[in-house]
Amino acid sequence: MELCHDSAAVCSEAKLELLQCITGFVLQEPKFDQQAVVDTSAATQKELLVALCRRIAEHDADGPEFLLKTALYVRAELGVRSTSSFLVAIACTLPPCLPFLKKYFAAITVLPSEILAVCDMFSDLTLPPGAPANGARYPSALRKAIAKRFAQYSDFQLAKWDKSKKLKRKARKDVLKARSAKAKAEAKAEAPVSSGGRGRGGRGRGGRGRGGRGGRGAPPLASSSDVTAADVPAPVARWKETTWKHLIARCHIQKPAHAVMAILGRLYPATPEAFAASGLAAEGLTFDATLAGRRIKLPLVKTWETELSASGNSPSAWESLIDENNLGFMPLLRNLRNMIVQGISLDHHNKVLARLSNEEIILKSKQLPFRFLSAYRSIQPIILPDECPDQARIEAEIHSRYYGCAVDQNSFENVEVDASNNPIGSQFDLGKDGAFSEFSILVGDFCNDCPTMDEARKSLGIKGFQVVVDRSSSGFLRQLKASNDAVAAGGAPLFHVVWVISSCRPTPEDNNIVAEVMRHHQAGFGLMIWGDNDPYYVQANAILRELFDCQLVGNTPGSKNLTLGQPGQTGRFGQHTVFSGIRTLYEGITISYPARLGKLKVCATSTDGHPVILCSEEGPARVLVDCAFTKLYCGWHTSGTSRYVVNAAVWLLGLGKWSPNLTPNPKTVHYMPNRALIQRYSDALETCVRVSVVNALRPMRGNSLILVDVGAAMRVMLTKFMTQAGETVGSSQQLLDVALLLAVMLRYVSQSCDLVLFSSPLPGHCENGHLLVSQPANSSPSILSCVEELKTAAQTLGGQSVFPVELLRTTASAYRRIVLISDLSRLTVDGRSGVDCDVLPGLVSGCIDAYRTRLNNSAVFVCVNTARLDSDRPKLMAAQASAHTNILVSGLSDGVLKFISELGNGSLGQLDMVCRIDDSPHITVHPPRPRGPPEIVVSQRLGASGAVATTTSTTTTTTT
Repeated sequence: MELCHDSAAVCSEAKLELLQCITGFVLQEPKFDQQAVVDTSAATQKELLVALCRRIAEHDADGPEFLLKTALYVRAELGVRSTSSFLVAIACTLPPCLPFLKKYFAAITVLPSEILAVCDMFSDLTLPPGAPANGARYPSALRKAIAKRFAQYSDFQLAKWDKSKKLKRKARKDVLKARSAKAKAEAKAEAPVSSGGRGRGGRGRGGRGRGGRGGRGAPPLASSSDVTAADVPAPVARWKETTWKHLIARCHIQKPAHAVMAILGRLYPATPEAFAASGLAAEGLTFDATLAGRRIKLPLVKTWETELSASGNSPSAWESLIDENNLGFMPLLRNLRNMIVQGISLDHHNKVLARLSNEEIILKSKQLPFRFLSAYRSIQPIILPDECPDQARIEAEIHSRYYGCAVDQNSFENVEVDASNNPIGSQFDLGKDGAFSEFSILVGDFCNDCPTMDEARKSLGIKGFQVVVDRSSSGFLRQLKASNDAVAAGGAPLFHVVWVISSCRPTPEDNNIVAEVMRHHQAGFGLMIWGDNDPYYVQANAILRELFDCQLVGNTPGSKNLTLGQPGQTGRFGQHTVFSGIRTLYEGITISYPARLGKLKVCATSTDGHPVILCSEEGPARVLVDCAFTKLYCGWHTSGTSRYVVNAAVWLLGLGKWSPNLTPNPKTVHYMPNRALIQRYSDALETCVRVSVVNALRPMRGNSLILVDVGAAMRVMLTKFMTQAGETVGSSQQLLDVALLLAVMLRYVSQSCDLVLFSSPLPGHCENGHLLVSQPANSSPSILSCVEELKTAAQTLGGQSVFPVELLRTTASAYRRIVLISDLSRLTVDGRSGVDCDVLPGLVSGCIDAYRTRLNNSAVFVCVNTARLDSDRPKLMAAQASAHTNILVSGLSDGVLKFISELGNGSLGQLDMVCRIDDSPHITVHPPRPRGPPEIVVSQRLGASGAVATTTSTTTTTTT
């Protein structure tokens, strides 16, 4: 077949468009499966991919193989699973691609789950909507490829990715949900009409409430005449996914015999003859008469989590996991600090370090560079006994690691303040951001009349706290008891601080809760008791009577602010560590107060003249009592509430009184770690990062400029963005940490790069608001240590995010690419912020266009918006969209790193890499067996030389 020039040009353009499309998927993949919620953008992307693949396969001689090469490139180089599976599914629907399926299928389907995904997606493409996946008819090439690949998986892999049990559980849940919804609809139809009720939405007609003014209580229930057939749920329509049992039957899979028989639920052969006939003997197995007649099963899936839960967190348990090679690379990174503190033997330390230094293992793990930063930071705070000979030094070390600059301070000069006169910035909190990832808080939120405390959880997460909220008394009791039992057994607590938020009614578990709270307190761990106006102090009073022989009473109005002063004065709070960095504090909506103080000390007095915040530092642990828990729900964004809550959590830890669980226990360790060992781990992690960066990213040619926003908007924990985006980056990282690491890695692979930190001017430090970071003198600088140095340098800049317009106007460097990493919703350009105007296509791109006109008209500008205000895919800006020179990327992940690296080298280089993907030494593909007339096959096996080759060439031409 001979293609015309125009057709070849069209196919080349289609290939480039396909690569550009799938490169955007490294940021976040669309939902390709039929089970996903209907998404218009995802459907559009699916249609675009299918159209491009059809055009390439039908109008290009190399197109069919190119599609499978692209799928292999996406899986092996970009590390994107769903997109590669979808490309294989599309190829299975195109007859020209089927001959090449055998060559690439095994290399693309690394995990067993990917075979199941390919089959589900193929069914979605070939069957009408709603049809079950097991009704699709697979082409012969796909069936043979699946059967061959199935035999290469181990029993453990097949058992781990067997989803038949999961589907059965899901089906049962769907049936129960349908029955429950039907019962509720019937009860709604039979219920009498009601005109109102008691609610908690406000103080108004229809009931007593708490959320604000004018609440009307519960809405009236519908009468039986209002209930229609639409109110009764229809039977749940389930999408029948592909399972191993279905594939075995459809693809005629017979090997390995043991795995096939186990999945099908066959019985063990009763005689040696039947055993040999089943094919089990051919796999090296011997007949066991004790198993005759029993159902064959796949081995139980044993992971490091299950083994550690059974054996406990001890040196022996970790050593057993290492010896049996049951600890994957990612769990190894996540548990480095745990293994060092527990004190595994030196021999096992050497085994772990050997894995961390093995380049082949690092490349095979496909771990994100951000993971290595998390592991690096987790081992730095370890306190070694020989380095801290006295308590004073331990306290000094703890103070420098955990506390900020505002300890016991309320007055600051030359700082920016909010409308309540409180200083702006997390540096004025009691604790440092991200420093408390080792600590957990258990919250018993028993006031189900109130909304959830999501804002409090986010603020505590910024500091690094792991927060567990349980709104049921039985669940809270179970978790608190487990923590107390762990401490009693000599282990670490599951929760270091406990909160109790009272309800207005008692529960059957109240007595047991009081007993476990007392155990927690006697063990030396902090306690915070939240009450409110009558009667929302039932659990609080039960605990206070036992602890301090006092109780809360009353219902006084609030909704006002407290100011700094003497704690006994009306409307004042005193000088206390909990109020560090606070000048004005919201008291709450309605407030209770203690009938008698007992051993409690007054910290603040409400505007109605009663104590509202009390504390106790006597006894085994600290206790804080707040008589207005409404500030957690309704007044969070008012004066000082967020800072007060996080300060209270830090203060209740009592870090000045006892050392956190960062010091190895000499009584249980097998080997006492030292600073030299920790340095070996630091060096190994640095090696991991370098290997990961060099092999995962392509070198970026030319000169680059990287602008990193280091303002206050970037100093938040990444958990906030994980919730919005569903990302999997470690939760103990600040957004600024990840942004700086991304910038350092881009600089590492750049031929030449200028890195600029910017925010706003800080008097006495940086007057122009930006800082140019010089290239390190060392040709192989430490990436992880560079991140720490840049974060320290960022403290010399202000808290606002002001785009460095003057830098672009005055620079004389011609940059090939400019990368901006910032929260666009907080960015200010020429005095206008992202909230007030459409920054991206207007002001920022205007500055870049002026730079292009002056120095380099072909410069590429990539803006990484960390706020995720836009969609998850890269988008072109309004300005110069036709030239593809302005690109907006939403979010911050490893995909952004790969996207910028691929983008910086152009689509033509990417196209060449895809065409040569089967020549890569790291990727093994199996070429198809030659087909054709016998003389052609013989000549292909002998080679291209001699008379036979000449005859073959002639024969081939004639046949064509």
